[in-house]
Amino acid sequence: MNNKFIKEYREDMNRFFESFWVLSQELAFPLFAGAAIAGLVHLFLDKEQMTKYLSGHKYAVVFKAVLFGLPLPLCSCGVLPLAISLRSKGLNKGAVNGFLVSTPQTGVDSFLVAASFFSWPFALIKLLLALVLGLITGLTSSFFDEDEEFVSEYEKKKNKKSNKLQAWWDHSLDVLQSIWFWLFIGLVISSLISLLTEQFKVNELMSSLALWQQMGLMLLVSLPLYVCATASIPIAMGFVIMGMHPAAALVFLIAGPASNAAVILPLSKILGWRHVMIQLIIVIIGSCLGAYYFSSYLSVVDPMGPSHHHESSSWYQVTAAVLLLSFFLKQIFEVCKDKFNQGPKQGDVESYSMDGINCQACVNKIKKASQTYSELQLVEVDKEKKFISFQADEKSRALFLSQLEDLGFTNIQKREP
Repeated sequence: MNNKFIKEYREDMNRFFESFWVLSQELAFPLFAGAAIAGLVHLFLDKEQMTKYLSGHKYAVVFKAVLFGLPLPLCSCGVLPLAISLRSKGLNKGAVNGFLVSTPQTGVDSFLVAASFFSWPFALIKLLLALVLGLITGLTSSFFDEDEEFVSEYEKKKNKKSNKLQAWWDHSLDVLQSIWFWLFIGLVISSLISLLTEQFKVNELMSSLALWQQMGLMLLVSLPLYVCATASIPIAMGFVIMGMHPAAALVFLIAGPASNAAVILPLSKILGWRHVMIQLIIVIIGSCLGAYYFSSYLSVVDPMGPSHHHESSSWYQVTAAVLLLSFFLKQIFEVCKDKFNQGPKQGDVESYSMDGINCQACVNKIKKASQTYSELQLVEVDKEKKFISFQADEKSRALFLSQLEDLGFTNIQKREP
């Protein structure tokens, strides 16, 4: 009995890891390509250009905002800080709402990964639907918004000479580091779905459901949970392998990143509940109607099972998959190291606010700088509230703060406990 159980367990684990490996091959190359393109977009489009571009009448600005977000590789939570920044500069609520709905789905990384996992027609339909829903949401929201015009009030800062190659690398890496956890979870869930589908024949049950029932089920799954636009694609493929119609998977991909619980609450604070409800209603109804309209085109999608592409994997796919898995391992190691490293016991924990903590690459610079000092332990780096906390002796503290200034962080001030 035990031998049989062990044998079945090994077979299940082999199938799980095989599925995980195949999915990684499909995901890795377009993901890295999207991150690289994201770095180029960041390099050649600064904030001054952005705010000048998004000036004009409130209805015209909606079109500009949606088109502006078209190539940006931002997930639903990653797009929120940028939307808040634009709103604080005077961008009307309708444009912000349209930007929030369309951008997570139209990013270059999400588009390339969707094309790799499903097909190019599927990715194009997904992009088109996201653009249309973003425009409808933005225009409807603008109709109920009293703001008439957005005039740029961009405050010019001193231009700092920087290494463009390093800036490109830092931002590309920041894109990956901001979503790596959900990518990893998405691959695990998709692999588990593939395994369970084979064991329990779930595809027969799912196939028996009508399309509208499958769409309703996808809404129930996606709306309460945070699902990153890129990381949710492997999960959606898992649902298709399970027997879901690709149109239902499209509802999951559109509705989840655009209107999940992680975005709704903070969004209500900057736009108000009326604009949040406008977004929810349009995204829910629009994603279902759009997916139903294109269902005949989407039905030809060939789901990628664990054995799919097994012999057709190119050398660059395998290489990219190895790099992706190495990246996952490195990130997991960093998390574990930060969690269990207790560090020195000298001095009290001190907190300092500063300007310049804008992305994960900035956080990584601070962490790397802190590792120079044996008598300093970095406790926390909060890029949202822009402060750091650390424990160190007097000499290490002074050297560390001086190094942070050399790295470009400004206005460093001690926070009161």
